[in-house]
Amino acid sequence: MPNATILPEQTTLTVHEGEDVTLDVVTNVDDFRWRFNGDVVPDSRRKQSLPLANVRLNQAGVYKCFLVGKRWDAGNAILLLHVVRCPAYRWGSECEHTCTECLNGGKCDADSGECVCPPGFKGTTCEHVLGSNRFGQDGSFSCDTLGDDHSPGCRGKLFCLPDPFGCTCAAGFMGINCTTECNPGTYGANCLQECHCSSTNICTKDTGECNDRTACQDGWTGVNCQVRSSPIQDVDDDTPIPGTKSTSSGTTSSIIPTFETTPVITEATTSATTPAPTTVPPQPIPSSAIESFFYTKVNNGELTTLVCIVTGSPPPTSENISVTYAAGAHEGIVFLETNVTESTRTSRYQVSVSLGEAPRNFMCLLRRPDGESVSKDLAVSVYEPLTFDEANILVQDTTSHSITITWTPSNENNDHGDGPVIGYRVYYTTHGQDDTARASSDLIRDTTFTITNLTRDTEYDFRVTASREGPSGEGTFSSVERARTKCTVPSEAPVLSVSNNGRTFITLDWKVIPEESWGCSALSGLEINVSTDGQNGLPRTLSFDTTADTAIIGQLEDCTTYNINAAFRNKDELGISSEMLSVSTSLILPASVGVLHMSNSTTQIEVSWALSSGLCSPDYYIIRYSLYQKLACQSLETTSSEFEVNTNVTQYNNLVGLEPYSRYKITVIAVNGAGQSEPTIGYLDTSPGPPSNITNVRVSNTIRIHMATSQL
Repeated sequence: MPNATILPEQTTLTVHEGEDVTLDVVTNVDDFRWRFNGDVVPDSRRKQSLPLANVRLNQAGVYKCFLVGKRWDAGNAILLLHVVRCPAYRWGSECEHTCTECLNGGKCDADSGECVCPPGFKGTTCEHVLGSNRFGQDGSFSCDTLGDDHSPGCRGKLFCLPDPFGCTCAAGFMGINCTTECNPGTYGANCLQECHCSSTNICTKDTGECNDRTACQDGWTGVNCQVRSSPIQDVDDDTPIPGTKSTSSGTTSSIIPTFETTPVITEATTSATTPAPTTVPPQPIPSSAIESFFYTKVNNGELTTLVCIVTGSPPPTSENISVTYAAGAHEGIVFLETNVTESTRTSRYQVSVSLGEAPRNFMCLLRRPDGESVSKDLAVSVYEPLTFDEANILVQDTTSHSITITWTPSNENNDHGDGPVIGYRVYYTTHGQDDTARASSDLIRDTTFTITNLTRDTEYDFRVTASREGPSGEGTFSSVERARTKCTVPSEAPVLSVSNNGRTFITLDWKVIPEESWGCSALSGLEINVSTDGQNGLPRTLSFDTTADTAIIGQLEDCTTYNINAAFRNKDELGISSEMLSVSTSLILPASVGVLHMSNSTTQIEVSWALSSGLCSPDYYIIRYSLYQKLACQSLETTSSEFEVNTNVTQYNNLVGLEPYSRYKITVIAVNGAGQSEPTIGYLDTSPGPPSNITNVRVSNTIRIHMATSQL
C-alpha cells in the first residue's frame, strides 16, 4: 500500500481467549479512529495502539483504523484478530485434548487438532520444508514456474490461510508489503521463527535450514533444527497449560511446557479372618458447560436480549444459571424465559445499554454440580445513531403553501453513526416557535421532498434525520435550513377616482383593500398603468406607496386622453387589475379648421385645409359631403344622402364617385376627446361631362322633332 497514510504493524493477529493483545498502527496523520466489525470503538480517537485485555471470543473480527472523513479510502489500516476458544496447545469441544506440536510456525486448529501450515512448509506437523516459492496446505502451488523452490517469486504477496492462521507473507519475507527479507537469525512466514543452527546467523531465511550443513544447536535436531532432541512428556488432559507469549506480544514459542507427575499408589490389604468391606464405586458427576453467550444488537435506547445457552446431561437447572454485569451486579437485568431441549437449556434476559455505556460487559455464570463454576463474558454494544456532519439542505422551490427541499445523502465517509441508511425524515418548525412537526409519517426514500399545507408568507426552519433499520433507528437532527413560503395574489382590485387634472398631470385617489385580501403580511405597493387613448402612445407602469391613498401622475401631454388602471402588489404577486379609467389632461373642444381648399374633376373633389389653431389639437377629422344641386335642374336636391369619412390628414382628401356637373356641400369637423369643433362648410361643383346619345326620335304630321336626352 504505497499511498497508505495509516499502516498496521501486522495484518493478522491470533491469540487465545483470555490473553491480552495490542493492535498497533503507524501513521503520519492526526485525526483517526477505530472501528470493530463496523462499529465505532469508544474512546479510540487518535490512538495508535488499541489494547485489548482478557480477550473474549466476541472480540474476534476486523479492526479498522481510518482517517476521519475517509472511512472507505484504501489508505486505512485493516487488521484481522483471531481469538482461539481454547487455551494454547489445547483442542476439542471442551478443550480437553493436547495439540500435537506444530513446527515452523504452524498453528493448532482448536476443532480438529490438526496443524495449519504456513506458506513454505507442509506435513502433519509442518515438519517438511519446501521454500519461499511454495504455498498451499500440501505445498503444491508455486508463485512462478522457474522450478526453483527458493526463488523470490512469492515476494510481495499476502497469503490468507484457514482459521486460526489468518494472513501472512511468504516464507522468508515480512512487512506490510511482504517485500522485506527476514533479519539474520529469523526465518519463515513473517520471519517469526528463530534459527537453531550452531551459528544463528547462517540459516536460510525461508526454511531455516542451516547453510553449509552446519550442525544444530545443542538440544535441537531435524532438517532445520526445529525439533527438540529431548523427549517431550505428555501433558495430562486435565492440567491447565500456562500460556506463553503469543504473536500479539511480539515473541513466539514452539515449546510445550512439560510437567512431572507423581503416581498415587493405593495399597489394598486383606485378612483371612476379616472380610473386606464392600466398596461403593463413585458416582459420576454430570458434566455441564456454557455453549454460547450472545446478544441481539439493537439501536440506542432499545432493550437488548442476552442469550445464554448451557449444555449438560441432564441440562443444568435455571437456578444454577445467572446473568450479571461483569462486576457482579444484576440490577436492571430482567429474566425473560428459559427453554429446555434435550441436553440444552436456553435462557433469555433483557437489559438496556445506552450508547454512553457501550460496550457494557456482562457475564453468564454456570454453577456445576461439582461445586465449581464456569462463566463466559460478553461485551454488549448498541448501534450509534446516524448524525449528519453536513446535510447541505437546499431549497429547490417555494409556493404559497409548499416548500421543496433537497439534501446530501448520508455518507459513512463524512457522517457519523452506523448504517446502512434505509430512509430519511424531514422536520419543520415555524421560525421562532416550538412547534416541530414531521413532514411525512413514512420514511422518505429519496433525498428530495415537498412539504405541503404550510401557511403563506411564513418563515420555517427545516431539519433532516437519517434512519437505520429497527426501532429507535432514527439519527439526530441535521443543521437548519430556513425558507419562507410565498404570498398569494391580492384578491381585490383598487377602486380609482380622479381628484384633479391639469395640462400635464392627473391626480388619482384610492382606498386600501382589507387586510384579509392582501394575500401576504403586507402590501408592497400600487402599480398604475398609464397609456394614451388609441394607438398614439405606449403604456407606462408607475409604482406608488400603498398607504399614501393618492398619487400624482406627471409628465403627461396636455389635451390628451389617458387610459389608467391599477393593481395592488405584495412582495411576490401582482393582484387583480381595476377597471379602466379614461382621463384627459385639461381637454377642451378643438378649434374649427381653416378655409377649405378644394379642386374638382368630373366625378371627384379634392379637399385640403389648414390645422386648427386652438389649445387642444384634434385627434382626427370628419369629412361629410352630400349632393346639394344638379346644375342641369333648377331646383335643389331635397332627398340627397350625406356621406362621412374620418381622416387624420389635412391635405388631399379625395371624395370620389360624385355626379358630374353637380354642386356638393362639404363639411369638415375637428374631433378630440372633448368633442367636435364647429363645422367648416364649403361648396364646389363637379365639372360637366359630355352629352349623352339621342335615344328616341318621333315624327308627326306637323313636323315637329322631339328629342329625349339622357340626364347629365
